[in-house]
Amino acid sequence: MVWRRELARQTVRLAICVAVALVCARGQAGLTIRFDYTYDGNGLFDDPARRELLEVSAGLVNRFIDDLDAIVPSSSDHWSYYVPRPDDPNFAFVDDDTIPADTVKIYVGGRDLSANYLALASLASTWLVDGSDDWENTIAYRGEIGADADPATDYAFYAGSITFNTVRNWHFSRTTDGLDETTVDFLTVATHELLHLLGFGPAESWNAHIADGRFAGPEAMAVGSSNNPDLVLDSVRAHWAADTLSAVGEASQEALLTPYIRRGERRLPTALDRAGLRDIGWQEAPAGDANLDRAINGIDIQAILAANLFGKDKEQLVAQQAWPALWATGDFTGDGVVNGIDIQAILETNLFGTGPYASTTPEEGAAQVVELMVGPQGLSIDTGGATVNGYVLASSSGVFRGQPADNLGLFQEDTDCRISGNLGFALDGVWRLGNVIGEDVGDVDFFSDLALSYTLVGRPGVYAARIVAVPEPCTLLMLAGGVWGLLLAFAAGRRRAR
Repeated sequence: MVWRRELARQTVRLAICVAVALVCARGQAGLTIRFDYTYDGNGLFDDPARRELLEVSAGLVNRFIDDLDAIVPSSSDHWSYYVPRPDDPNFAFVDDDTIPADTVKIYVGGRDLSANYLALASLASTWLVDGSDDWENTIAYRGEIGADADPATDYAFYAGSITFNTVRNWHFSRTTDGLDETTVDFLTVATHELLHLLGFGPAESWNAHIADGRFAGPEAMAVGSSNNPDLVLDSVRAHWAADTLSAVGEASQEALLTPYIRRGERRLPTALDRAGLRDIGWQEAPAGDANLDRAINGIDIQAILAANLFGKDKEQLVAQQAWPALWATGDFTGDGVVNGIDIQAILETNLFGTGPYASTTPEEGAAQVVELMVGPQGLSIDTGGATVNGYVLASSSGVFRGQPADNLGLFQEDTDCRISGNLGFALDGVWRLGNVIGEDVGDVDFFSDLALSYTLVGRPGVYAARIVAVPEPCTLLMLAGGVWGLLLAFAAGRRRAR
């Protein structure tokens, strides 16, 4: 019999704003974060809408396909753990709990905390383990190779708790309507706190990347920050330094995992936050695996179509009570909307319809064969002998105000700023988009305004096309006549020279 008396693994306390956990229902593979309301004795989550908001928080974060071993007690294997109760200051002791494979349990509730906190998050701690060495390792590491290494390169846990401050004025809504300087956004705080439970702070694999108050994980360093290039951390080394900027899609935003969340503020997980999770050891699914079943196929496309969010902007999603969009509904870039960029991300993996995936890496140095031709007859795509299976054409100034574009396939877009065609077709030769540029467009430098990115059949990665100007027909005739005239003059000169 092995007895363990451990301090509760790092309780995360955030001054002025913080907090939460979440759960995302899933299918055959991938992480499930299961909320448990056993210790919601003060009724903070009696309202089903608040529980739904926790699930949204889970959907914003969970895109992981890690394999966590199940914890199943038996006649010879027993255990117990303790976790801070969310509804009072005491610990709850849990005996012989069964934790399914790929699942973590988060107890949630609320009570009156001090004025400095929005919420407290804490991992559960093992109290007793009685059984074999394999049983003990299953509880400690859940089969994650690298979690028991020195230094650790992976991370796993089985349970934790989140306590929300019931005296705070929370904004319990998926959208930001009504969020102002008098309220704190529950979705932001909840998602922030979930990231702590997923390892920001308590994971040994997180701390293994810290030196001199800076985080040096390779994924995070590759993403970087425009105003915190050294990735300096806060004083407790569980957050990026205050005001650290990163990206949500193409927009700049303060990282979610900074120490403070302000009243009236909505934040989503940024590229830097997600990179930190990868450095901790969480394995992200490739874009397109909406249901996290380790395959990208028609089932995922059906899920995206059923969600009916494609091509809608933020305002439309807010009206539909569907903003921000989630991984499970097609937002694979994390910008809160579903558009051609997300579909292109699926094609970029080169995994669609190929069966269960392992991994694939975009090819380096692929030849730039595709051209966007700009001319008096409109825009055309010349594939240069390659086969294109998806493209996104963007205009920074919104010049696509002319005729509707000629597109193929599913998930078409045709807005002032973006035209895309994806899935269901293979494009080779020259494809004419038509006179999509509005007649009211003034002087525009199309070489700097337009950008065409595309994916190729059988090749992972996304590539940028070259932009080529096509002269008007009369100009071609003038050029041809001029050349012919030069040739005649040259021939006459040669005759005279004789």
